Amino acid sequence: MHRTTLMFALSTLLLAQIPSEPSKLWAGISLQQPVFSMAELTRLQLMFAVVNDGTTTANPNIESSHLLINGVEPPNWEIIIHNGLRGPEFWSLAPGHTLKFGYALGSLFMKPGIYTVRWEGPNFKSADLVFRVVLNPE
Repeated sequence: MHRTTLMFALSTLLLAQIPSEPSKLWAGISLQQPVFSMAELTRLQLMFAVVNDGTTTANPNIESSHLLINGVEPPNWEIIIHNGLRGPEFWSLAPGHTLKFGYALGSLFMKPGIYTVRWEGPNFKSADLVFRVVLNPE
């Protein structure tokens, strides 16, 4: 009995020292086109996606994410990201599953120019998305 207790204690100690698997989340953002005229900004829809490439369920922590536009977070981002309907996958994303959602964000791009947008959270970071807003319609 003493030997069994010792083996259990040693195995428990060894398991406690094994770090848990870090979240393996992939994130991406996209738009429906690479160039928008000022008149088209009302239709600009920024799409967000997170894929759980890990083997355990993960919390993507969407509410803790940051949207960077030309390196600067919009002052109202915290209000935007907390807005909208939420399903359980916003807090518990199963392995192999994808979370997708979108926002109409044309009001964040009201000046003609080239924009570089990145979305990142505690466990993910999207690639940069580059698009352009032009003054004149096509």
